[in-house]
Amino acid sequence: MSTSTPIPVYTPSEPTGLPPAHLANKEDDKKGRLTVDLEIQEANNQIKHIINILMQRCEAKHEELVIIRAANDNFIEENHNLQRDYDTIVELRRRAIGERNQARYERNVLQADYTQAVRDRNEAQNAVNRGNILLNHWRLRATQTGGQLVLANAQLGQVNAQLAHANNRVCFGIQTLGRLKNRLFQQIATLRIQVQ
Repeated sequence: MSTSTPIPVYTPSEPTGLPPAHLANKEDDKKGRLTVDLEIQEANNQIKHIINILMQRCEAKHEELVIIRAANDNFIEENHNLQRDYDTIVELRRRAIGERNQARYERNVLQADYTQAVRDRNEAQNAVNRGNILLNHWRLRATQTGGQLVLANAQLGQVNAQLAHANNRVCFGIQTLGRLKNRLFQQIATLRIQVQ
């Protein structure tokens, strides 16, 4: 709040020096004193009264100006506080959007991994189906040499290993997707609390 210089108060005083010639009463006494008409005295008193009223009004206006300046300073400070709060909210929103985008990116990566795992599982299932067809073929040819049967069993074992590997990847992808979903819901809940 700024300080201001107080307005000086006018205090009327008795006139000094010789009076103007047109105010002098022609009926001066022998001592050289000036006599003033009652009308002039009354006008002088009214002028003094008006000056006092004007000075009081000036003092009141000055006090009002001091109050207005103090209120203006308070408004400026409150405006600065509101601007700081707004800037904080904007920064929190920016961070929340960044975290949301990061969570979406991680979800998309896991979704791609899950999709790839499903493709691998389907390929493994197709391989199992081909293996089963091959196994049936070998069963039909069971009368042939035992070496051919051993070879078919080995191929089936490889197919089963591929299927087990694909199933493990699918299970891992499902578990990872579940963990990501839980983490995403936690982040969303945290962001909602921060924004409120």
